[in-house]
Amino acid sequence: MIPSLQGNRAALRYSEELVQHDYQRYLDTDASVSLSLRQPLWIGEGLVDLSYQDKQVEKQRIALSDALYTKEGLQSALIMQNIRLLLLRQSLLENRYILSERVALADTAKKTGPKKMIWMRA
Repeated sequence: MIPSLQGNRAALRYSEELVQHDYQRYLDTDASVSLSLRQPLWIGEGLVDLSYQDKQVEKQRIALSDALYTKEGLQSALIMQNIRLLLLRQSLLENRYILSERVALADTAKKTGPKKMIWMRA
């Protein structure tokens, strides 16, 4: 065999043994992390505000309730507008019917003449 290949294989076996040894040592250790809140947390000269998340959640709740009230108000306004539009449509349809009847009556009056329409007025 070529001497350089033998050296490379030996270095590769040695590095594999190191990796296995480090992995076994990692498995044998008990890794744990703990945090104690018995003492206040400080940043510089000030105390860390732990209620920041609660304040943010409260702001989101207020924004959500405002949005819901706005939605309910808009919904009731749209319902009222829809009712008004339906009433307006009904009024326009009635006026159109009345006008068409008047036009039909005027056409009849033109065709028959004014003397024959006198009895219709009474």
